[in-house]
Order: sequence, then C-alpha cells, then structure tokens
Amino acid sequence: MKTKIKSATEVEEFAVEVDAFAAETKERVTKLEADQQEIASVKTAVGAMEETMKSFHTLIKVKNAIEKEDTEESRLYKLGKFVTAMIRKDGREVNRLGGTPTQERSPGEFDIRKGYEDIHSQRVKAYWEKAALSTDPMSSDDTDSGNFYGSYIVPVDTIAEVMRVAADSSVMMNLVTRRPVRGLTTYQPTSTDAFTFTKVTNQETAKTEDNWTWARATLTVCTYAFWIAITEEMDEDSLIALGAFIRDMTGEAWGSKFDTLCLSDSTYGAMAASGINQLIMSVGDTSFQNLSTYYLDELIKKLTTQAKRRGARFFMSPSVWDYPANELDSNGNYKLRRFSDAEPLQARGYPVLLTDGMPATSSDAVSTDFVAFGNPRYLINGEKTGLEFRIFDQTESTMKYDQIFLRARVRQAFVNAIPSAWAKLTTAAN
Repeated sequence: MKTKIKSATEVEEFAVEVDAFAAETKERVTKLEADQQEIASVKTAVGAMEETMKSFHTLIKVKNAIEKEDTEESRLYKLGKFVTAMIRKDGREVNRLGGTPTQERSPGEFDIRKGYEDIHSQRVKAYWEKAALSTDPMSSDDTDSGNFYGSYIVPVDTIAEVMRVAADSSVMMNLVTRRPVRGLTTYQPTSTDAFTFTKVTNQETAKTEDNWTWARATLTVCTYAFWIAITEEMDEDSLIALGAFIRDMTGEAWGSKFDTLCLSDSTYGAMAASGINQLIMSVGDTSFQNLSTYYLDELIKKLTTQAKRRGARFFMSPSVWDYPANELDSNGNYKLRRFSDAEPLQARGYPVLLTDGMPATSSDAVSTDFVAFGNPRYLINGEKTGLEFRIFDQTESTMKYDQIFLRARVRQAFVNAIPSAWAKLTTAAN
C-alpha cells in the first residue's frame, strides 16, 4: 500500500488498494470470529468431558476405596454388600468380604466349617490389628471356584458394628464377664471365699494355709436366632441403607435378648440360678405395685458380707421402678425426690439399672421374681460362634412375591457364677 500520493491517478490506485484491504480485513475478521466460536464450542465440550471424567473417577474411587475405609459408612456398605452377595450366591465375593462358612454340628447347633478355623482366626486377628480385610483372604480351592455353601459368619469388622448397636441397646452387655467357650459345655471355676494374707513373725515361722472352697459354674452353649423377609430387588445404591437396616434391627434385637438371658430368662437368667438369695414379700403383697423402699432395703440385707455387696446394683423394669420412685412418706412428700425432680437412679447408694430384660408391670403376678440385686461381673457370658447369616430363596414366597429370607443366629452361653452373691425379690403367693 502506497505511503505517499503524488497524483490523481495514485489517488484512484490508493482507493482500490483500500477497498481490497478492507475486504481482506473483513474476511479475516469473519474467519477469526468463526474460529473463536469453534474454540468456545471445543472448550465447552472439553469442560463437559472433564466433569464426566471427574464423576467417573469419583465413582471408581468410591467403589474401590469405601471397603478399605475405617468408617461407619464403609462397614455398613460392606454389610449390605455381604448380604447381597449371599443372595446372589456369589461365594467368592462373600469370601473376599471376610465371610467364614459354617456348618451344622447337630440339629439346632452350628459351628465354623471344618478347615476354616485358622482362616477365621486370622481374620479376627487382622481386624484387631487394623489390617485390611478387603484383600482376598486365604481360602480353599472350593471357595476359590466360586461355590456357595449357604451359611456364613458375618465378617469381623462388620460384626463389630452390629455389636456396637447391641451394646447401646443393652444394659448388661458392657457389665458382665465375657469368656470364650470351646465346646457345648464349659466349666467356670468360682468361689465366694477370699484370700487372706497372714503376717509372718520371722523367717522361721511357717506360712499359714488359706482355706479356700472351690465351686464351678456351667456354661451351656445355646443357639438363638431370628429370620426376616427382604426384597430380592436391590442394587448398589441401596447397600449402605440395607447395611444400616440389618445392623440396627439385628443389634437392637440381640441387645434386648441379651439382657433377658442375663437376668430373667427362666433357664439361664441370674434370678433362675440355684442358690440365689430370695426375699418373698409379705402376705398380701402379691403385686409389683407393692414394691417400696422397704423391700429394697431388705433385699440389700440378703447379702450378708461387704464382699458380696461390693459392686452390687439393683435391676428392674422401668415400669416397676415407678413405684418406689413415686413413694410418699407419712407427710405426703416423695421419699426419693421432689415432684419437680427426676428420681435418682440410686437406692441406699447402690445404682439402679433399668432394663426391659426384667419383668414389666404387664407380667405382674403372684410368686413372680421381678427385682434383682447383685454384682453384674458375677454373670458370665460365653461366645461359641459369632453372628451367622443364611439366605433362604427357594420358597413359595420367593416365587410369588420376590421375597427372600435372611436368618441370623448366634451361639452363646449365660450363667450366674456366684448366685449366693445375688438376691431376688418375689411377690407373695397370697
């Protein structure tokens, strides 16, 4: 393009050049605008791809990492996945998650399948050492081939989550003495005697023999179970919810049953133990409503030594505790509290524990044990086999309604090891 114009001819030539330059510039601008639109479109597509990849990576991360996390959500996810793997008869997946096959020993009894005892012990040890249980554990050729046996002990890390809920639902679970048991019957050495140290006068004085009377309590293992119907239509999105449901329902049920077995069960409860001290209420006091602070005082007197009373507590139903809590003195005042205050959960300085494992007012009757007093550590709980699940899907309900059934079982034993250090209150016969 010319920089200096000297004639009219050059003016015309310059005008042509300007028109050409303007047209070329306009064409360039148009092309650049089109390129910018294409670039913006590409940027949008790339952004959408990036978001998709983020979601994909997040999904992959969750699927792979959630089992390895030491969180409540992880344990619920694995419990839900464990149950769905059983439903689908995926033995390899059940095994990978830490399930241990079980078998029937005799009608009504079950135990860890032969050949899997060491594997189960390794898994328990690994959990308490905080090792990863999500990796493939040792297994037999049969399980590696994907065969499905049917009944499995719940993985040790998820059973801990269930038992946490059970302990929250139970008054007794954290108070009793826990013992492992190996066979159907186990004997626990006991005694109400105490060791006594005697001063030795000098080096030549003979030491005094301490008199000691041995006794033994018998732990008899029994199976406790329940079953529920669940739907066959489940997917990955419901695993945590399914795990939470099973954990809460199973834990709460076992926590309630645990208290009953410790205290009021007609066979193994503390009040059913032979040799327990019994206080029968006075003639005419045939109802739970006749419970008063007087009877609580008299119940304490049944334990005649400080050694027996040490660590003792009262055990009763919340509805039964209402009677002494609302008891009035001769002046019309509450004995244990003011009306505006909550009653203290104590009687003569001993704690009062309220539990549904003791008879409620709905069980009110003559000659009925309904209040207990003693040290809970004298109650022994033995565990033979942990929580076991089995799926039943070959039923008419499965065919008609897509329902399958989940059965849960445990094998445990209960005994009052020192019944002479316990006392119970019983309503009068007439």
